[in-house]
Amino acid sequence: MLNIFRTTVACALMVLAMTGTAAAGHQDLRSPDARDAADGRGTFSAPAVTVVKVPQPSPASDGGIDWGDAGIGASALLVAVLLGGVISTTALAHRRRRVAYSSPVRLTR
Repeated sequence: MLNIFRTTVACALMVLAMTGTAAAGHQDLRSPDARDAADGRGTFSAPAVTVVKVPQPSPASDGGIDWGDAGIGASALLVAVLLGGVISTTALAHRRRRVAYSSPVRLTR
């Protein structure tokens, strides 16, 4: 009896939560163009466009190479190569070796 009551209460709370969020606010699922057309706005009544020029960054005075960044990239590449070497060496060192077994039977003359 207690399990049925818990299930009923859980279902009732879920239904209330779903209807509460649906009734709380209206979400307009139309595209922005469809909303503009419904409001009477279109290309004929679009607001004026303002053009803004963004200043371009000036190039570095030392030839454009940032040696700090180049050093970081080179050291990262070196670490990657060394890490690959360590991993491959470890994999080769731990692979199974074939052991030549001698025959347990001895032949005597």
